[in-house]
Amino acid sequence: MNSNILIEDKLLNIVNKIYEENDKLDYRTKAVCKRYKIIMEELDEGRAEVLGAEFRKILEIICKHLYSIYIGELQEDITIHKMISKLKRKKVLGQKYSQYFYSIKDLGNRAVHTQLDIDDLDSLDDIVNKDEIIRRLNDLVDIIYFYFRKIEINIDNTEFNQYEKDYEEYEIEINQETNDYNKCLELKSIQAWGNFIKKYPNSKYISESKRIYTDLLKEDKRAKELEKIKKLAESGNVIYIKKLADIYYYGTYGERNHNLAYSWYKVLADKNDLEGITTMAHMYTYGITVDVNFKKAFEYYKKGAMLGDTDCLVDMAFLLRRGNGVPQDINQAKELLKIAAKKGNKAAKSYLKRVYNIL
Repeated sequence: MNSNILIEDKLLNIVNKIYEENDKLDYRTKAVCKRYKIIMEELDEGRAEVLGAEFRKILEIICKHLYSIYIGELQEDITIHKMISKLKRKKVLGQKYSQYFYSIKDLGNRAVHTQLDIDDLDSLDDIVNKDEIIRRLNDLVDIIYFYFRKIEINIDNTEFNQYEKDYEEYEIEINQETNDYNKCLELKSIQAWGNFIKKYPNSKYISESKRIYTDLLKEDKRAKELEKIKKLAESGNVIYIKKLADIYYYGTYGERNHNLAYSWYKVLADKNDLEGITTMAHMYTYGITVDVNFKKAFEYYKKGAMLGDTDCLVDMAFLLRRGNGVPQDINQAKELLKIAAKKGNKAAKSYLKRVYNIL
């Protein structure tokens, strides 16, 4: 907008004039004005659930007033939801304002639940926070402005006409802001989101925009780091081959890719690296991205055992005892467990005691 004054503050100026200059103001309109003034005064320091409850009270007053004007006498137990539905059916509310009314109703209901500390809120997302209050303030402004027009409030025409002009500019900006936001969602560009945040620092989408922008920056950083690790791994650097294999195996930088992990662990195993050898053995044992192949698993466990890994001795013993991939040989299995136990392997000691009663 051309003016630096926010549309919410412009409405507050109108509200103050209505409140101060209309001696015969309807008590409901006076209540709307009074509560809007409270919201604007408490916006920075007030608790979100208290402000949300005020939003709901304003909506309830407006619904009751419009209902009494356009539909008739209020039923004692009628809910806000039913009033909105009937006002919509009577075409007092169009699609746009119905959505605004429902959104404030939902916010207000959750605010009341939060105030009462009710335990049936589905999740933390149901708790009203200050960011949501700021975002929904635009909807509340729209509702109050709509209400003033519907009840044909008596106010200085020059002041109100200026507000209407400002409001039209505001709606154009809001529409442009929404279009820019949707465009950013399509582009998924760091630069686009950075420009949006800079252009619309007070946007109702600002929290979500900052989250997406931060996530994209993290993804970009990870992608650059991954590219660097790939180049170093491809040059034959064992440290980075291990890093790259682990990244793909555990999904450190995104989704897991066991096929690529297998390829890089095999490179390690071919270099006689213990981690590569034991991982290849486990992949063949449990069928991770390859068919289960106990024979190949045994060969890798044997290589690991020759490098001094006692866990590999234990795994060899298990395969020998069951005859998986190799001819069954219970005595050899027992001897391998004894060797591993003498070298301090706790699993071997436990198994010997439990199965063979050897301490």
